[in-house]
Amino acid sequence: MTVASGARKCLQPSNGDNKSTATAFMKVAWSKPIIRDDDKIALTFTASYEKASSISGSRIHNLLARNLLIELGLKAGANRTGDVNNRMDVYVALADTSVATEVEISSAQIDAPRSVLDSMAVLHGRHKIAKRQVDGLIIVGELPNSRSEFWTVLADIESVLKIKIKVLTTAAAVILVHNKVKLSKIQDLESSLSIRKLFEATTGRKLWLKSGAYSAFEAGK
Repeated sequence: MTVASGARKCLQPSNGDNKSTATAFMKVAWSKPIIRDDDKIALTFTASYEKASSISGSRIHNLLARNLLIELGLKAGANRTGDVNNRMDVYVALADTSVATEVEISSAQIDAPRSVLDSMAVLHGRHKIAKRQVDGLIIVGELPNSRSEFWTVLADIESVLKIKIKVLTTAAAVILVHNKVKLSKIQDLESSLSIRKLFEATTGRKLWLKSGAYSAFEAGK
């Protein structure tokens, strides 16, 4: 089909049209998630993330964790390469709490609780932050099996030191962000085997995930 030159010109948007369209979209209220949190989306994110990691190296884990925490409403910063005075992967600064954050996407998750404790000790000892104002967070690729030593170590830390280290997965953080969830404080996160409770409490609905990517929200048996 041939389009007349005058009609063709009318079909081509001008820069002004693009700006007005963009402005109109910016005013649209965001009331529903951009993506549906189903298994396909979660697994696609995981596959893309792993591919990016193989290309960019381990630092991408810290940067993604920092950006997700910021989008969740928390003030976060990633450790700079070569900074020997600060070994924690991500630092979260809240009004009354400093959060030492360890990002462990690999299978070496058992080391994460100890690393968080070391960083919390530095915040208290070197930076003179009161113990009651120091907290810990671990960001993992998926929740470890409920019978793994990871949860045993966290339970021991809570029992002996009275410290509840929180746990969050990257995939869960992505889905929380796309559901407009905001965390007013780090205590909103749980140190239990389930992030699903947080999701359902903040969104007022059940998860759409079935089984394939459920380890992002629930520890397996």
